[in-house]
Amino acid sequence: MRRYVVLLCALVLVGSLGTAHAVSYTGGLSTLDGGLVANGLWGEGAFLGWEIWQNNDLSWHYWYVLEVGESDISHVIFQVSDTFTGDDIVGGSIKLNDEPGFYDEIGTQKTGQGNVGMPSGIWGIKFSGTSTSMTYAFDSWRVPVWQDFYAKGGRTGGDWNYLYNAGFTDPNPLVGAHDGTEGYHILAPDTRTTQTPEPSVCALALAGLGGIWARKRRRR
Repeated sequence: MRRYVVLLCALVLVGSLGTAHAVSYTGGLSTLDGGLVANGLWGEGAFLGWEIWQNNDLSWHYWYVLEVGESDISHVIFQVSDTFTGDDIVGGSIKLNDEPGFYDEIGTQKTGQGNVGMPSGIWGIKFSGTSTSMTYAFDSWRVPVWQDFYAKGGRTGGDWNYLYNAGFTDPNPLVGAHDGTEGYHILAPDTRTTQTPEPSVCALALAGLGGIWARKRRRR
C-alpha cells in the first residue's frame, strides 16, 4: 500500500508544480487615471505597475516598476502586513533595476519630513531609488493582498516630489487578488503564507487507501 500512497502524492505534487505559473496578476496606477496622488514634478505622468506570480516552489514573485519622469526617486515604501520581517523574503531574491539589491528597512514607516505628504504611518518594506525609473523585485512566501504604496523624491523649486496610491486613506480591500487594481490599491505581501495542498491530500489518500485495505482484509 505504501508505494501507492507515495505515487499518488508524487502525482499531486507534479500537478501542482505544473500549474503554479498559471497564477499571476498584473496591474497599474498612474496620475493620469487618478490612481496616484502626486505632488511637485511627479504630478504629470507618473506610473506604478506591478506583476506578481507564483513560482514553482509556491513562493510568490513580486515585481514593481515606478516611472516618475523628472526628479530622481529617493525611496519607495510598499506596505506589508505588520508581521512581515526580513525572514519572509526568500534569500538573495531582491533585485533593484534587475541587479542584486537590498532593502533599507522593514517596520513602521512614519509620516513626516522623511516621508513628507504620506497620509499616515504604515508598516512597510523600504527601498532606495537612484533614478526616475526603477524596478523592485523580491520573492516571498506571503500571499498577495491589497495594500498601500508611497514614494518620495527631492525638492524642486521648494516643493517636495512625492506620490501615493489614491486609495491610501481608505481601508484596504478584503477581496481576493486579481488583475488591475481594487479601490486604487496595489498588491503586496500579506500575513499569510502560501498554503500547500500536498499534506492534506496525502492524508486523505492514506485514509482512503486504508479503508480499502481494511475492507479487503475483512473479506479475506
